[in-house]
Amino acid sequence: MRPNDPLALAAAEGTLTHDSLGFSADGARDVIGIGVIACSEVGALCVPNAPGLGDWQRRVDAGELPIARGHRRSTADRTRDEARRTLLCHGALDLGMLPDDDEQCFNRFVEFERDGLVRINDRQITVTPAGRFFLRTLSMAMDSNGAEHAALRSFSFYRFA
Repeated sequence: MRPNDPLALAAAEGTLTHDSLGFSADGARDVIGIGVIACSEVGALCVPNAPGLGDWQRRVDAGELPIARGHRRSTADRTRDEARRTLLCHGALDLGMLPDDDEQCFNRFVEFERDGLVRINDRQITVTPAGRFFLRTLSMAMDSNGAEHAALRSFSFYRFA
């Protein structure tokens, strides 16, 4: 670790955060995406820009916002986002942060524990040193999208134990 690296310092201080652009030391929650396929996140809104340069340019030239679509995240979505961010940034997650409505989520972490990627006790899920290489995959366990769950099942082909 470089002694003055902002991300390493934020991680050590517990202030590291993560959004659609990746890790950040500044803790900003709202992100304005500028450019082709950029994604804006403002409050509960998630708004990706047009994915093609031609479409994006036409909309900008017409004085329109070059957005492709928008989605208002539900309270459950925001709860999952916060749990995902906590796991990614701190390598641990209190069990109370897991989505209440998704028993499968906890079961996926039990599978990851068998793989040696996390440890689970009565209060918390903690990522192991081996699991740190798979943080993004581990955080996907909290996604509500069924297709992503299929990707998780295919991940678990290799056992570390």
